[in-house]
Amino acid sequence: MNDNHNIEKFFRDKFNQLIRPEYWNTPDDSIWENISSELEKKGKVKKLFHWMPFILGACIFFSGCLGYLFFKQKQEISNLETALFACKENQESQKFTSIDNQKEIKKVPLVQNIRQISKENTASDFHKKYSGTKKTVSGNVESKNSKELVVILQKKDEIPSQNVELSFDAEKTTIQPVFPPQTLNYLPFVQLPEQFIKRPLIVFTENPKTTPESVGQNILLGTSIGMLFWIDHKKGKFSNPLSELLKAEKTEISPLFGIKTNIRLSDKWSFSGGIEYYKRNQRSEYQVNLPYSTLTEINTGADYENRFTHSLPTGLGNVNTNLTLSRTSGSQILEDENVLLDFGMSNESDILSVPLSVNYYPLESGKGIYLTGGIRTEIVLRNQISEVAILSHHDIIKNKHFSVEYDALQINKLNLSAIVGIGYKKSLGKNYFLTMEVLYGNALNPVYRTENYRHDINFAGSQLSILKRL
Repeated sequence: MNDNHNIEKFFRDKFNQLIRPEYWNTPDDSIWENISSELEKKGKVKKLFHWMPFILGACIFFSGCLGYLFFKQKQEISNLETALFACKENQESQKFTSIDNQKEIKKVPLVQNIRQISKENTASDFHKKYSGTKKTVSGNVESKNSKELVVILQKKDEIPSQNVELSFDAEKTTIQPVFPPQTLNYLPFVQLPEQFIKRPLIVFTENPKTTPESVGQNILLGTSIGMLFWIDHKKGKFSNPLSELLKAEKTEISPLFGIKTNIRLSDKWSFSGGIEYYKRNQRSEYQVNLPYSTLTEINTGADYENRFTHSLPTGLGNVNTNLTLSRTSGSQILEDENVLLDFGMSNESDILSVPLSVNYYPLESGKGIYLTGGIRTEIVLRNQISEVAILSHHDIIKNKHFSVEYDALQINKLNLSAIVGIGYKKSLGKNYFLTMEVLYGNALNPVYRTENYRHDINFAGSQLSILKRL
């Protein structure tokens, strides 16, 4: 009996023993630190995964811009080589033409030349052939020692229509205008010795200075569209005791529309500004387990109602909620039953922004790839709770009514962000230009702030603009 008692006691102590904390196998501090570091690594990898679409899109955009830039430079080099080759051929052809023209120079006595040409052309022939010409050429030549003058045939477009007076030692002779045959495109004129020329026959003037571009030619104006990806940065904790009910919160992508202007400051610098409009929508999702009690029901006739009031936290401040759940009188329910609800709210803000930035073109003058940086000012025109969605996981709930009370003044109405980015500018014609930009903005002030909580909203986005020269 004693042995049986000992065996029974052994198994009773073995299976019903009290496990005390000192018997626990508690891991060392190094193990906990290792687990904590692994969790932080997973969190960083998860955050990096969210950035992958934006990083991939930026890489594709930059690769396309660089490829187009290299193609354009290669095309310009090819066009330049073609132009240089054509210029070389043109110079060689002009050289041969000048040699042929020099062969046509003849030295003949002046009187013999005049008599010979006057036999071939008369005044009547001149009026028949060149009666429509208006411009005139006249000359007066005085010489004492020259017995022989040089007549040079030079190509001309206008035909002289006035007489030429030649004065020799004692007599002054008036010569009627004479011209070469119609088949020739050259007109005779007298080339005097250098010592008899009192003033140059041809005066060279400097090229007229090009007028500077007007102010309107340096200003571009147009429209722009884009997409903004919001990045929420939350620091601290909510002071609301129901913060554990908030399961997820995210600011959705916002389409952008606006007017943009670009003012050229120099060959490498320009100034950009504009007005943009977009909506920023922050969606908050909650999961609530409400105790539905029959003792607190309100009989409305055919239905029973239970009313709940809460103050739920959001990233942009607390929202007071009024929830009414109703069930039919014939539904079966326990005295106290928990009702699981999933619901979400959308905080929508209408925003007007004014971006001001300075652009620098490192490669080409006023076009190509450029770097940009500046400040964006946000003005919140309206802030409200725009959407509420409720989902019940219990069949006893017939209807749900939900209302909110939100203080729109608890967020900042004026926000500043520092923007940096890279862009590309291309000419679409004489007066039209296309610009593409990838921007990142860092918030300089929080959108919502309390003693223990701060909510900053940064952004990354892309923008496409079509501008016209004024």
